[in-house]
Amino acid sequence: MGVNYRLLVGDMNTCPVKSQFGVNNYPTLVLLDEVGHILSVSQGLTGAKKQQLETEIKWRLGVR
Repeated sequence: MGVNYRLLVGDMNTCPVKSQFGVNNYPTLVLLDEVGHILSVSQGLTGAKKQQLETEIKWRLGVR
């Protein structure tokens, strides 16, 4: 599928990252910066959320 970023796939009951990032539903997207700070957390992916995510990533990368 051409995925070039890290994915975490875990069981909803046993995944230790679930509580760390407050994951309550799948899919949940957690966007981190280069030092691990949480930039955004989003559950589900609607068209509006996708556009917001694209805008945030482009802004962080300095892409206009």
